[in-house]
Amino acid sequence: MKKAMLVAWHNSASESMAPIFSRMNKEENWNPTLVGYHPAITGPDGREGVFDRRKFPYIKVADEPSGVTLTRMEEIVNEINPDVIIGGSSPPGSRGISVAPEQLAFQVARKNGIPSLSVIDYWLIQNRYDGPSKDERLKYLPNRIAALDEEHSKREMVEQGIPADIIVPTGNPQ
Repeated sequence: MKKAMLVAWHNSASESMAPIFSRMNKEENWNPTLVGYHPAITGPDGREGVFDRRKFPYIKVADEPSGVTLTRMEEIVNEINPDVIIGGSSPPGSRGISVAPEQLAFQVARKNGIPSLSVIDYWLIQNRYDGPSKDERLKYLPNRIAALDEEHSKREMVEQGIPADIIVPTGNPQ
């Protein structure tokens, strides 16, 4: 049985992971694990987040922004020992977190030779794979990116310096 780790932070990224998790969870040859952080777990204004609302089991990255670290993500990856890491495309640099959990997961995947896929759920993806400083351009790039379409989203990513051969137009994940 193959293990998949699905990571999300923002609501839209969580909504993108939900159908993937549901589908994989029904497959006999997959064992998916969700990994989340606010608001994937607790939605805006303290409301129930995507994972809780759907009654999905998950591993919580941290309780506070300071706990969303590379070391913590390495611990989670070591615990799950996934064959693939699939993440949303949450933007970095908000809510006290300079690097999104998905970005950290992609960094750990690359370091450990684990295939990774980022699922784009909306058009504007600028800086989704960059670190907080200018010398960290595309530092958190996954092996593959599932894009909304060829015409707009893939073209935009290529213009930003993302290699065309890792972008696969798949349509909207939600």
